[in-house]
Amino acid sequence: MVTKLTYGSSIYGLLSYNEDKVKEGKASFQFSRNFPYEDSKMSFKDKYDHFKNFIDLNVRTKKNAYHFSVNFANEDLPKLSEETKQNVVSEYMESIGLKDQPYLVYEHFDAAHPHLHVVTTNINSDGNRIDIYRQVNEHSEDARRALEIKYDLTIADDQKKEVDKILENVDRISYGRDLTKASLNSTILKVREVYKPTSIEEYSRTLLRHGVVLDRGQKGTPQRENNGLVYGFSDDYGNQVGQGIKASRFFNKPTFTNLEKDFSNNKMVKDKYFGAIAKAVNKQFYEHLKFTEKSFREKLEKEGIGVSYNYTTAGMISSIDYHHKQSGALYNSKEFKLNASDLYKKFGDTTLSYSEAKQLSRSLSELWREQFRKSEYSFESTFIKYLDRNEFLNRFETKEGRFSSKNLESSLDNFIQYKHTNFEKLYKKDLAKFNNYAVPLVRYLKDNRALNISDKEAIFRSFDIAIKKEEGRTIFHHLKDPNVGMVLQKSAAKVLEPSFGSADVIKGELSKGEKQLIKFLANRPYKHNDIPKNINFSLYRSSNLKRILNDADREFIETNYNKHYLNLVKNQLENGQITNYKDLLNHGLVVEPTSEKNGEWNYVARFYNNEKRFSIPVGNELKKWLNEEGITKSIYDQEIFKRVSQRYENYNLKYRLMSQLNEIKMAPIHSHQENAYKLENIYSQISKQNKGMANEIAGKVEEIYANQDSSAEINLNQVREVLYAEIESCKDPEIGNNHIPEKSLDNQVSISNHPSIESSGGGLRISNDDEEERRRRKLLKRFYDDLER
Repeated sequence: MVTKLTYGSSIYGLLSYNEDKVKEGKASFQFSRNFPYEDSKMSFKDKYDHFKNFIDLNVRTKKNAYHFSVNFANEDLPKLSEETKQNVVSEYMESIGLKDQPYLVYEHFDAAHPHLHVVTTNINSDGNRIDIYRQVNEHSEDARRALEIKYDLTIADDQKKEVDKILENVDRISYGRDLTKASLNSTILKVREVYKPTSIEEYSRTLLRHGVVLDRGQKGTPQRENNGLVYGFSDDYGNQVGQGIKASRFFNKPTFTNLEKDFSNNKMVKDKYFGAIAKAVNKQFYEHLKFTEKSFREKLEKEGIGVSYNYTTAGMISSIDYHHKQSGALYNSKEFKLNASDLYKKFGDTTLSYSEAKQLSRSLSELWREQFRKSEYSFESTFIKYLDRNEFLNRFETKEGRFSSKNLESSLDNFIQYKHTNFEKLYKKDLAKFNNYAVPLVRYLKDNRALNISDKEAIFRSFDIAIKKEEGRTIFHHLKDPNVGMVLQKSAAKVLEPSFGSADVIKGELSKGEKQLIKFLANRPYKHNDIPKNINFSLYRSSNLKRILNDADREFIETNYNKHYLNLVKNQLENGQITNYKDLLNHGLVVEPTSEKNGEWNYVARFYNNEKRFSIPVGNELKKWLNEEGITKSIYDQEIFKRVSQRYENYNLKYRLMSQLNEIKMAPIHSHQENAYKLENIYSQISKQNKGMANEIAGKVEEIYANQDSSAEINLNQVREVLYAEIESCKDPEIGNNHIPEKSLDNQVSISNHPSIESSGGGLRISNDDEEERRRRKLLKRFYDDLER
């Protein structure tokens, strides 16, 4: 149960308000207390005259008309019999000290919940003024709680939402449907009761929303100069219909003078809640990228703030009125520091918070990048040109289905619009990206006399570059994006002139590593930066690149290769993983003494596969260590001689085995058993030198056995072919012609994985002793030690 107290200076107005409701069928008279007449026989005049008798006893008290509303929850309706309603009102009036005052009780039906209205006065039979406000403040809460418990009514705190509806339930009246004066009077009274306007403009706008036009007269007319007000009905467009009624003819006298008094009092209320309203509105503004009129109203409704929109003749929002429900204070959007036009721009046909917009933007950017990478286009400016919006939107909706279609479509359109707005900037960025590698490549290949035109065109195609001559101009552009490119100027235009190169130097497509190396070398004259880690300089010996690169390129590559590899070895030396000169050689670093001065040798170093002429000085620290180790020219020659001897031994083994196999092929007169014995002998020699190759041969021979009839003799010619192919596949044992590490310039690669000089082919190999072999040697040593005892 909730009670509300209002007061005024016209008991006639309060009576008229309730009696008019009765006439309209929106209320019924319930009962009276302390009146000398029977309820059923009392007229309007009887009721007014009895109140007038009390009021005339104290003419100094101006605010002498009091009005209570007693509100019940809808859940209480089955409990509210006529007797219960009478008892509740009577006991409540007695509890707040108004038992002996005359009062009338009406029940209204124009709200969404049951409620009663009580009309009384604060002048008692002795002519004294009763301080009803003080008595209500002191006793109303206790009385209300006692009645809620006694009659099992809904607790007031649980009924708060329904109480808010009371304030908003001011019906819009309509001309021709409602009684003119009575309806206008009722609406004006309710508006003044519920709302707290502080200006005639606020008051006029509030009335207009409830179907009432306030006419102040044209400027310069007597009505305007004398502050005369005329009230009338409004149509749906805010225009007055029918005859208006002067303010002085209404019982509550809503004249300009009386309204100004209300405005003055209402300003204090407005100032009190101004900060709370501004905070609530700012919160919605800064949290949302856009919202609908409905969603904006609903969000502020939850904060206890009513929202009404004012529109221009074009249907655009011109201002927004806010109604603080608790106090009734009214505010307009133009009163706040927040730019009203910025607020209005956010209204649209969808609602989206900034956090949601940020999430959508991130998701949209990810999808955009994903689709761009999957597309056939290399540049974003071309991708935008040929974008299928509907297909992209479908993918976006699939990815972010939890958002409304309007939000997704709006976000995508804004994103595409942004891209198109910045298209020129994006195109220049793409062009710069293309020219960044295309122009240096053109200049690099222009003077390469080893290549013919077809070779150059093949290289350009590998980089997705198309070059053509058109109307005397040399034009180059991206192969897949013809719009990205430009005209070659000056000497660069000579790139497709005939050269002295032989045809078809380029064999097949360039690999990714080969293209990276070419791009790096082409850009080297224009960039002074460190060598990228992903460059594999070892590829310069590939069949495609060995004819493209010139001496300057090879010198640069091998010199830097040597520098980097030397640093790797120095780190191993500092960590104790290299302890002597032999370890240096075994790890692929050839360190050669060059000259002696005052008993101190100078040294140069190179990676084992690089040319000797590109060797580099070892540096003072390594030089000092090598001299301390006593590494001289003779020691270097001894170590190299050992490896060269081993190289030729293995070299001779390879060709000796191939010769033996050729003898088997050339001597078919030999018996099957004799040829089988010879093949077995060759296989045993291979197994001693290279177990991995022996295992591969054994597997292939087993396949030969599996594919023939078990009763037939094995086809020795097939076995011979297997042995011959495996041996021939071994590389010739020449220094500098062995496998080159693929990541020799990668700082993350351990140097222990680089080849050593003790290669079975005479070059360098990884020096990792076989665990089984070490165990065998240890057992043999123990056996011989036992024999000597």
